Amino acid sequence: RFVGDELGIIPIDDDFDEADDMLRTFSDLVKGDVESEMARDLWEFFNMTGDAQQKNRVRVALPEKFEDVKHVMEVGTARHSVPDSIRPMEWLEENGLCLDNIRPDDSTIPQAGKGAFATRFLERGQVIAPAPLVQLRRKDMEVYDSDDIRKKKAKTWRDGTQLLLNYCFGHAESSILLFPYAPVVNYINHGDSIEANAFIRWSAHEGNKRKLLLRTPDELNDSEHAGLMLEFVAKRDIEVGEEVLVDYGEEWQEAWEKYLEEWKPPLDEEDVAYVNPEVLNDIMVPVRTVEEQEEDPYPENIQTLCFVGPFDEKKGEKTKKTDEWGEGYDWTFYHNMYFTNKKGYPCDIVARDGEDLAGYQSVEPDGSHYIAKVYKRKKSKKPLIVRKVPRRAIEFYDRKYQSDLFLRTAFRHEIGLPTKMLPKAWRDVNV
Repeated sequence: RFVGDELGIIPIDDDFDEADDMLRTFSDLVKGDVESEMARDLWEFFNMTGDAQQKNRVRVALPEKFEDVKHVMEVGTARHSVPDSIRPMEWLEENGLCLDNIRPDDSTIPQAGKGAFATRFLERGQVIAPAPLVQLRRKDMEVYDSDDIRKKKAKTWRDGTQLLLNYCFGHAESSILLFPYAPVVNYINHGDSIEANAFIRWSAHEGNKRKLLLRTPDELNDSEHAGLMLEFVAKRDIEVGEEVLVDYGEEWQEAWEKYLEEWKPPLDEEDVAYVNPEVLNDIMVPVRTVEEQEEDPYPENIQTLCFVGPFDEKKGEKTKKTDEWGEGYDWTFYHNMYFTNKKGYPCDIVARDGEDLAGYQSVEPDGSHYIAKVYKRKKSKKPLIVRKVPRRAIEFYDRKYQSDLFLRTAFRHEIGLPTKMLPKAWRDVNV
């Protein structure tokens, strides 16, 4: 049974952002009076159109009733979708679990990517974070390929393992895998028995449905709901800003060491074509224009992001003009605009100074300013033209699901669930 049939269409971050943009546009059309009769008529007309009738994720994020529009604009579509997201302090003290003891940041472990760091002093034995779990089966992590996916009888073969396996807890004697979905816990990295300052255990919270520990893997597979919960606990005192580490287990450590020892440069054409975007993020090197990329394209996994910050129409009006590229504005610096890639938007570089932008003065390391078509919405058909973009405001990133983590030759292994925590009913694999 497909769970989506029961849950319906679920909006994600980008959908809520786009829905909020649509509400702001709606407010502009009715000159800010979202409770007027004209606003009601316009809203009803929108709901009658063909596009509105399509139950896509953005449409689901928008309020169904006109009477809710004003409130939704005040709180945002994401907050409106979870009306009980704000609770009284008394309720939180009785029922809540602390989720902000850790925060994500660059790991102190070389090449480990992100890590989880303590936001406050954590005493030995203190619960660092709860980790509600989704139970999965090991076979569901397998990736297959085919000569022709459109033909049922085409030859198929196992072609790897899903990245999700790296974030699951499991044991060699069981086909069950447990994926934790609490905030930040998936950033907790491995430390050996000496380095680890935290450990996992089954949660004592009433939300942990311990009866599921008595079910067999097949019975768990047929369960309509998740309900198990782990918790990360401080093994010793942890200082503010210290990275939280748990021991992934001997089996994981041995698998990792074997992977490092046997690793060889990939031979698969798809993997060979991969280029780490950091290699290209040298501000001394000019960015190729769309025309230049026709002869010298960037690798397929690479996309260009332009950091343009939130657009201010009042400031933009002063530099607004229309030319061969369309209607656009000059680039403006915003405080902390480079702090997160959420202010970076997919863009196409259409021109570079010199021949294309003669007369512009630049203090950039490579002496260049750029004209870019910036796509501030994922599904936007009309890009925003931004001129005088400095080289430092253009960076290369991996496209979604095309980083080196997704290469077929990348390391795959579950995090070890300690043997003492493995229920007898789950032991269905002979080793």
